[in-house]
Amino acid sequence: EDVYPAITGGKPADTTGFGDRLQPITTDKLDLTPQVTPQVTPQVSCLLNVIKGEMSREILQNGLDLQDRKSFRQLYLKPAFVEGLIEMTLPDKPNSRLQKYRLTAKGQQWLEQH
Repeated sequence: EDVYPAITGGKPADTTGFGDRLQPITTDKLDLTPQVTPQVTPQVSCLLNVIKGEMSREILQNGLDLQDRKSFRQLYLKPAFVEGLIEMTLPDKPNSRLQKYRLTAKGQQWLEQH
């Protein structure tokens, strides 16, 4: 049954030879290697180079000579979290005044490679 009569004018669609034009997909032309190195912005790179052990947001911002808390969060912290490069010391209390940040194993690995 043709479910698209308005498109085909009420006639069945002609698919003769359609399968003949398809090329088989081969994996030899596809890059199936998983991406090991995360995409790191220049800002995140700077952040990773500043973190030594566990550090507070304020100390990190000072180390990067940044004033604006919002842009620090959006351009530095958030992308680093998304890539799994840094973690919170108190993940259950993200807004704690005692919150600190540290490199993950992935972040440490990225630093060693760059």
